[in-house]
Amino acid sequence: MGCQTISRIIKANPGTILRWVNLYNKFGEIKDYGHYHPVSAKEKVRLVSMYKRENVSLEQFALKHDIPRSSFSKWVLQTRVSLQQKSRNHGKEKDRKDSRTKADREAAGTDSKITGRSGFAKKIASLSKCKNATKQEIVIAIDSLRHKYPLTMLLDIKKMARSTFYYQLNRINKDKYSDLKKIIAEISRKNKSYGYRRIVCQLKNERNITVNHKLVLKLMNEMQIKVSKPRRHYHSYKGTVGSIADNLIARNFKTGSPDSKWTTDISQININGDKLYLSVILDMFNSEVVTYKISSHPDLKLVLSMLDSAIKNHKCSGKLILHSDQGWHYQHPMYCRKLKEHQIIQSMSRKGNCYDNAIMESFFGVMKNELLYVKDFESKDEFIKAFKDYVDYYNNDRIKLRLETSPVNYRMSFINNKNEFFNINV
Repeated sequence: MGCQTISRIIKANPGTILRWVNLYNKFGEIKDYGHYHPVSAKEKVRLVSMYKRENVSLEQFALKHDIPRSSFSKWVLQTRVSLQQKSRNHGKEKDRKDSRTKADREAAGTDSKITGRSGFAKKIASLSKCKNATKQEIVIAIDSLRHKYPLTMLLDIKKMARSTFYYQLNRINKDKYSDLKKIIAEISRKNKSYGYRRIVCQLKNERNITVNHKLVLKLMNEMQIKVSKPRRHYHSYKGTVGSIADNLIARNFKTGSPDSKWTTDISQININGDKLYLSVILDMFNSEVVTYKISSHPDLKLVLSMLDSAIKNHKCSGKLILHSDQGWHYQHPMYCRKLKEHQIIQSMSRKGNCYDNAIMESFFGVMKNELLYVKDFESKDEFIKAFKDYVDYYNNDRIKLRLETSPVNYRMSFINNKNEFFNINV
């Protein structure tokens, strides 16, 4: 019958039963069955002195005298520290005068360091009685003593696992992600709205650092770097006031080349009680801002001037699709006629379905989150100037997550690769 089975029958600790078995096998009897009485200080010193005279291991001595191993190891350590402290105090000078030489003072400083270390060691020896010490304080104390005393004995006093000790010691000695944290903080300062995914791309593209996104998220949480969420925006739908085009995109936002699928929308900007209306065209190929216009009124002129600017600055082929919602501007006959004149195919989202134009909605949300909600603009002109700079940053520098680079870099890379492929085949 094993110790576990016996412990369940008599309702005793399995370790206690195992100790009884060891005592019986060694001495043929068991005294007081593991119930210990308080041991005086003199008795502790006597037992430790006896242990030093007998050439046996600590475990054998504790088993022979029916003493818990952890308790006896603590007595041995306390006795060693106490004797060491007495010997050092005995060797000190009793009287020190203020007229000591510089050499004497330096020597005294060295002695005080040794004394302080010994006093600290004595304090560590009694850590088992301290309940308010943190894990790191205990680890620092144990680390300062383990070159003199066995680490196993020190860990037994505080009943700390070896793995816990080394884990805490590594955290104390060095934060291995300190350099990475500095780089993340720098990227976050330059790009205040970057989440952990874009920071991972930035680390890979600019610093050639490949790191797991979960680690970046963890470090950002530790540094309390957070990104605010976008707010609601302006809707221009006023019912059916003109012709409604078919939904040719049907949420298929992918395209194989630039200037084949465009999307557009209008968003309202509030600046100190005044309103601005921003009309933008994006290229679905790389989410690049093709053109934009800003006005104080959401009228037809705003949309038409934006369309003229896009047609003037970009080559529009007969395969270009311009997608929008069912806002009244895009149903207007003048707008539809201008599209037909330049052989641009019109497409519209379904009624009240923002997901059909998710790319455009996403841009406005990101822009407001990164620009509008970050700073308190005092005037419209200040925002217009800031938005111009933001568009340049968005197109040329800001990393688009699905592209893993900026929109312009992605487009230029596509054009260069296409030309290389053509030259090879020719």
